[in-house]
Amino acid sequence: LKEFGDSFREALKSKGIALIGSINNNKPFIMCAVTDDLLSIVNAGKLVKKIGKIIDGGGGGRAHLATAGGNDVKKIQDAINVGVEIIKKKIFNK
Repeated sequence: LKEFGDSFREALKSKGIALIGSINNNKPFIMCAVTDDLLSIVNAGKLVKKIGKIIDGGGGGRAHLATAGGNDVKKIQDAINVGVEIIKKKIFNK
């Protein structure tokens, strides 16, 4: 997922946030990548730390790229939905 996040940031350069969930070996994972121009608005590390709790896990990383892992596969969509809402509030309710 981190490689994908790096590729996303490299390709998009600006005005982009990726929030992706995946399941590997029956474990949920989430990755967030933020382009440099949006780092003052969205911190990927803080975001995945918060939504990682939803999947019964934790997360962290840097402001531009972070990952979370957990134990509750059934809640991965809930975590992504919460993450999207947080991003929307930060972007559109400045």
